[in-house]
Amino acid sequence: MGVRRSAWGTNPSDSHLEAELQQRGVFQDLPNLVGQADLIVLTCSLTDATRGMVDRAFLTACKPGVRIINVARGGLLDYDAVNDMLDTDAIGALGLDVQWQEPWDPQHYITNHPKVIMTPHVAGVTELSYRTMAQVVANEVRRHVQGLPPTIQLNSIRQSMPDAL
Repeated sequence: MGVRRSAWGTNPSDSHLEAELQQRGVFQDLPNLVGQADLIVLTCSLTDATRGMVDRAFLTACKPGVRIINVARGGLLDYDAVNDMLDTDAIGALGLDVQWQEPWDPQHYITNHPKVIMTPHVAGVTELSYRTMAQVVANEVRRHVQGLPPTIQLNSIRQSMPDAL
């Protein structure tokens, strides 16, 4: 069994990973890439550009019977389109490690569809990931004690924040 690896995105990847790819594209190449794939694994961030990206056009461009696994963010899928396509040959299987809403409705059509496997969002919970998280937290605490800013700051510091933080 041969495996071809393709990827799309805007972030540069590590050179050793890049060497493993047979094809690389940008967002505009997505219809061509998904049309060749038997398996699509979604690992991208949820942004304005990617919200609902797995829509009717995406699914129509896919190979019939494609298997889709979403381990990233629930908002990447247009669930109305997915819902409509599950009963056709367009989607062979759908694996969801993330859901469109929390908590999800256990009676929802997608939740109970025989082509769908849902897991709680714990795919990344491993011994190594916990060790890495602990190391990151410890390093950030050290930086704070030294009076340094966080390595990665996602918001601006408000002037009214207490010094105790």
